[in-house]
Parts: sequence; C-alpha cells; structure tokens
Amino acid sequence: MRIEIDMRDVHEAVQNTEYFTDFCAACQKELSSLPFNSMCCIHELGHEIYCNKAGIGIEAYLGPRMSYNTLTRKLAIRPASVKPDIRNMRIDPDSTLEEFMSAVAKGYAAGGICTLILTHSPDARDDNDYPDFLKFCDWINQGSPETTFDHKGMWDQAQIDVAHDLRAIRVRQNIWEKVSDIRPKLFRLLPA
Repeated sequence: MRIEIDMRDVHEAVQNTEYFTDFCAACQKELSSLPFNSMCCIHELGHEIYCNKAGIGIEAYLGPRMSYNTLTRKLAIRPASVKPDIRNMRIDPDSTLEEFMSAVAKGYAAGGICTLILTHSPDARDDNDYPDFLKFCDWINQGSPETTFDHKGMWDQAQIDVAHDLRAIRVRQNIWEKVSDIRPKLFRLLPA
C-alpha cells in the first residue's frame, strides 16, 4: 500500500537525490503503519468535531505534504490536516464573541489533546495548531480591532475542556468510530 504525497513544494532537483528517495521510503513506511495512520486520523477528527461544534465546517482535507527547507537542506512532511472553512462560519447569535472564540480554541486544540489521550502518543503532533489559532485570532481582530483576547489562556482552557470531554466513553467511542470515514479523505492510495 502506497499513499499519495503532495510533493509540489519540493524542487525537481531535490527529488532526484538519494536523500529524497530514502526520505520518501521512510515516509511511506510511517504513513502506511496503521497505528501512525490512525493517530493522524484521530488528530484531524478532533479538529473537525470541535470546529463543527463552534460552527465552522471543514473546507478541505489535506493529505501528506512534503516540503524542503533550502536553508537547512532538510525535507519535512506534514502527514495530514484539515482546513477550517472560516469564510462560512455559522455563529450562534445567542453566544458572545468570547464564547465563540473559546469554542474555536477547542477546535484548534482538540487535535493534539485527542492524539495524546486516545492514542497514548507521547507527542501531540500539534506544532502548527497554536500558531494557526493565533492567525485565526488575528483575522477576527481585523474585523474588531478593539477586541482583545487572552490567546494563551483560551488555548490552555480549551485543552483542559477537551480533555474533560474525553473522559466520557461515548465521546471517545464516537471519535474512534469516525476514523474509517476520515481516513480516505486524508490518505489517498496510489494504484499498485
């Protein structure tokens, strides 16, 4: 089983190196591993479920993407991600902006917390999640410059709230049951 990897951000000259070939082989092995693959699905499901609760749908499901840093001369891979559809948000008219932003913080924080709790991974794999949340906050602030948020406080509380939610067996089961639905959206198999 080979999984499609988006390599458009890797220059063709790099793609013709032994380093690239070896890196691709290692990535394919990791991405094809059921525990790793499931961990990625759980992570992205956490985002999807909690973004939906906040009134934000998913615009795109992005599979593995490889990049090359010309300064460090290192390849990297982002195994999967979901792209929230922030242009079509459905904000509850009865909620305050702070309540909405707290719900959004859970959407961005849920991936890492679900990964830690549901897969027992030592790594939340959420390096991009907090910076993405901050970008969303900046976007909201452009429309309401007088509004200020305790970004870090919201993030920390969101992590606590999601962890609390995951104490319920039904919530955990619901996430695990959806893995088979999201897997083909994130990981496209290449023809043999």
